This record gives sequence, C-alpha cells and structure tokens, in this order.
Amino acid sequence: FRYNLPFTLYTLSYFCAHAGEWFTYVAQLTAVHQLCHGSKIAISALVVIRMAPNILFASIGGVVADLMDRRVSMIMLDIAGIFVVLLYLPVLRYKSVTLICAASFIQAILAAIYNPIRLQMIPLLVPKGRYLIKATTISGLSWSLMASLGASIGGFVISKWGVEIGFRKFSEYAFYEKK
Repeated sequence: FRYNLPFTLYTLSYFCAHAGEWFTYVAQLTAVHQLCHGSKIAISALVVIRMAPNILFASIGGVVADLMDRRVSMIMLDIAGIFVVLLYLPVLRYKSVTLICAASFIQAILAAIYNPIRLQMIPLLVPKGRYLIKATTISGLSWSLMASLGASIGGFVISKWGVEIGFRKFSEYAFYEKK
C-alpha cells in the first residue's frame, strides 16, 4: 500500500475525520454525565441516540453511493459535518442536554450515511483480488484504531482541560481546517 497513494490518502483522511468524531463523543458523554449529575439513564439515552442512526440511516448511504458520485457525496457530507459541529457552540453557552442530544443525533445520521459510501470507494482505489481484501481489512482496522485513539485522546484532553475544549476546539478545527 505504500505504492497506492490514493488509498493511502483515503485512509489518512479517514483517520483525521473520525478522530474528532470520537473525541466529541467523549465530550458528549462527559457533558451529559456532568449536567445530569451522573444519571445512568441520561447517558444510556445518549448512547441510544448516537447508535440509532446506524440502524435507521445506513441503508440511505448505500443508495446514495449507488446513485451519486461517491466523491461528491462524501464531500457534501463533510461540508454538512462542518455545520453540525457548530451546533456544539450553543451547547457550551446553554449547557443543554437536549442540544447535546440533537447535535449528536444529527452527527450520527451523517456518519451513518457516510460510512457505506466510504466503504464503496475502496474497490475504486485498489485493484481487485488480494489487494482488495487487504484494503478492506485495513479499512476495518482503521475504524477500530480511530475509535480507540480518538476516544483515548478525547478522554485524556477532556479530563485534563475540561469538557468545553472537546466542543470548542473541535468546532473551531472543523470549521477552519476543512474550509
């Protein structure tokens, strides 16, 4: 894969995009825990809100991938994601669990639609056969790696500097860096 620049760039872009998603997930969980005084029901509700779009909207991503240019679809979803992370700025001001849940739900919808499109890009970037099998494996490992690294870094940073940094810095990064 060191000779396949398109797949390498694809994988690196996935790392960058989804590290922040897991970072904000830790910020969301921490904020709900703090605002609801450790309510396990509130935290469970956030987890359900975060996971439900995978069931409800992932099939839409497959349809979009079949009907539209996948690159354009991914770019459009990334742009939409920029505006979604800006929803976290009012969360800081109003300290509202409802706003956290709404922003989290919208972010999860975009991720649920994005993932099937992302996965259907792999055959376009890698030759068929054993390279395609390896690329698919690397893609799955990338998700696992970003889930663990993004959440770990998010947990460390948020425990050290507070939950606000999880929303504010990520919002600023997403808006200015992807522009």
